[in-house]
Amino acid sequence: GELFATQTLDSCTLSNRDLLAAFWYLAYYQEKPGAPSSRVNYAALDVEELGSVYESLLEFHPDLAEDAASRLKFDLIFGSERKTTGSFYTPPELVNELIESALMPVIRQRLAAAAIADKRDGGTKHQQAALLSLKIIDVACGSGHMLLAAARRVGKELAKLRGEDEPAPERIRESIRDVISHCIYGVDRNPLAVDLCRVALWLESHTAGKPLTFLDHRIRCGDSLVGVFDLGVLAQGIPDKAFDPCEGDDKPTARAAARKNRDERRGAQDLFAIRDSGETEALTRHSRDVDAIPDDSPELIRRKKELFEASHRDPAWLRQTQACDLWTAAFFQTLTADSIVITSAALADQLGGRPIDARLHGCATVLAIRQPFFHWPLEFPEVFAAGGFDVVLSNPPWERIKLQEQEFFAARDPRIANAPNKAARSRLITELIERNPALHAEFIAAVHAADCVSKFLRQSERYPLTATGDINTYAVFAETIRRLLSPTGRAGIILPTGIATDDTTKVFFSELIERKALVRLLGFENESFIFPAIANVVRFCCFF
Repeated sequence: GELFATQTLDSCTLSNRDLLAAFWYLAYYQEKPGAPSSRVNYAALDVEELGSVYESLLEFHPDLAEDAASRLKFDLIFGSERKTTGSFYTPPELVNELIESALMPVIRQRLAAAAIADKRDGGTKHQQAALLSLKIIDVACGSGHMLLAAARRVGKELAKLRGEDEPAPERIRESIRDVISHCIYGVDRNPLAVDLCRVALWLESHTAGKPLTFLDHRIRCGDSLVGVFDLGVLAQGIPDKAFDPCEGDDKPTARAAARKNRDERRGAQDLFAIRDSGETEALTRHSRDVDAIPDDSPELIRRKKELFEASHRDPAWLRQTQACDLWTAAFFQTLTADSIVITSAALADQLGGRPIDARLHGCATVLAIRQPFFHWPLEFPEVFAAGGFDVVLSNPPWERIKLQEQEFFAARDPRIANAPNKAARSRLITELIERNPALHAEFIAAVHAADCVSKFLRQSERYPLTATGDINTYAVFAETIRRLLSPTGRAGIILPTGIATDDTTKVFFSELIERKALVRLLGFENESFIFPAIANVVRFCCFF
């Protein structure tokens, strides 16, 4: 399987002494400096504990610097990535509550409907198919803690249908493997999280004599909040508000680009039509073809991988992806006097199959990688064709969109991060122009990127109910999850109680109440430090 794929390290060097030290740290640990060494008991390490490993890794930032002898020295220094990505390991008790309240009702409903057909035909074939047809996702999956819990629960139900009321562990593992192959989806913007999630699912579903399942098409890297959610928006062109200036943008250039874009959109809606109306159906067919290949042998896994990669080289997929990238990149591009600007004319040419300036494609591609953009109907076309996901389980980040200066400089310049107040910090940042221009440019770029995210959330019209006031990611995640659900689907998510009480979320919450879509809300205060890294006064809820 991919976990054991060959990695090319021919250009790297490592001394035996450093290699031996690395093995020592993998095998032993000390409770405190000077204490006796204890051996790490990997046999007792549960797959779910990869979540705590992931959290710990995010606490630090890798640093390479030259020592006195001009040799490169690697070190881990305290960083801010865990805070800025809102990554906090969810306790099993809360995960179990989500499983019982969101997943199990859907399972019971599906089994009850399929049992009628099984009663007529005999056996449990229809009930098994009903379970394997479930589509379950975590939109901020981290190391896959919630997806593991969901796979285990569905796998156990499937194993019961295939044999006894209390199936043997081997039978349960085989069923979990089938569930992971057919039902489990995940998205996270951190590549490390995506890798750990795949590893956790592989470990949980490993079956003797069979290769590791193919997960590239199901566990995806991207920003769930940024990108095209409905391909229909392309037909309207790029919104004029995409050219509102952000930090570092040239205002006259932004105004000129907005006028140009408005003129291009006026009376030219027919130019934005997707050239081939059957392209979306073709994407769905490709995705289903990949799913149809079993994961029973290395040869089939390779075939599955080749077919998936070929589908992402297909002209139809590339054309729509590039169009979505152009549309989204318009919100993130830097608007300066010497920059080439993405406007609606370029989008129309892309959709119409006409050539456009390669620099525009290059700009969109770079921004798509950097953010990274995630276009839902292109990533999971078979799910969107079926009407949405059956179950969404998630504990999405609870973070403000605005860049926090102290967090940004924590690993880059502690002197700025530890400044006594805002004024002192601003003065030190200004001094960077002379003292460290590269870091100052990096800071301005980060502020611009954060401003652009805020602009996208507010002006893309993707979040009509929650993109108001001082936007917090949990609110726009909640709206995304609401839209991802199929008409009969259910969600179980962990959010701050502000989702029900804050002024900025009142429209969203009212819509849930009016449509009778809210099943239950369980409120908690973090007094017992259920989340150890969060203040004890924070209030949150399980939201169904």
